[in-house]
Amino acid sequence: MARRPKHISIDVVGDSTHPEYKRHSAFLIEDLLRKHPRGPDCKLTREDYRDQAWIQHPVLFSDEDDRSNCGYSDLLIYRWLCTMNNDGSEWDWKSQVREHYGWNLGKASVTRRSRRLAARTEGAYRRIMKAGRPGLYEVSFGHGYRRSGNIKVYAENSEMAKMAAKINFGAAYPNVDDEDMYVNFQREGCPSELMGMNADSVRSMEMKMQQHKENIEKLKKEIELLELRKMMIQTYSIAAVAE
Repeated sequence: MARRPKHISIDVVGDSTHPEYKRHSAFLIEDLLRKHPRGPDCKLTREDYRDQAWIQHPVLFSDEDDRSNCGYSDLLIYRWLCTMNNDGSEWDWKSQVREHYGWNLGKASVTRRSRRLAARTEGAYRRIMKAGRPGLYEVSFGHGYRRSGNIKVYAENSEMAKMAAKINFGAAYPNVDDEDMYVNFQREGCPSELMGMNADSVRSMEMKMQQHKENIEKLKKEIELLELRKMMIQTYSIAAVAE
């Protein structure tokens, strides 16, 4: 196997279009599958790791919260997973493992590798998603049967995303309280992507508007028919008395 780079850059593993992406990504997979990964600078050794009874894979002594990142930052892991459309779960890793090692790899081998990779990446992905990053957020107004819509906004964090949605769209959702506004970090991105990301919501609203217009036309015809029936009943009733 080719010699592993001494440093894995966020700019490389976080960009699937980078010419060195596949090579760095492959080396990162191989390192995380080691019992004692060497880390981004290839400086970690077995002595840097400790075993825990409740943890399946060794973790660094320096990781007091048992993060299992093996020296790699949450942000690097998160951006790397995003390039693969992977949330770090064992299920998502199975297809990546088969792609990396070949589809003839046995089921037990796939499961073993997928579980180790998940143990060392899923936590990082979830922590970034929970904390949020400067990027794109989805804000939902209401929930369940009370849900009246969702939009995408650009913000520095979840709180600012909620504030931006309230300021810019609050008038359009007058019956939704702050407690019924839900914010979810989608991914890192830029404001120029909002038009495309909000396109589905716009199309959904246009379809509802068209349905309402069609219903209004049907109701108008129904009202006209009811008016005709009422007039005919009244006319007949008066004529019958006159006879």
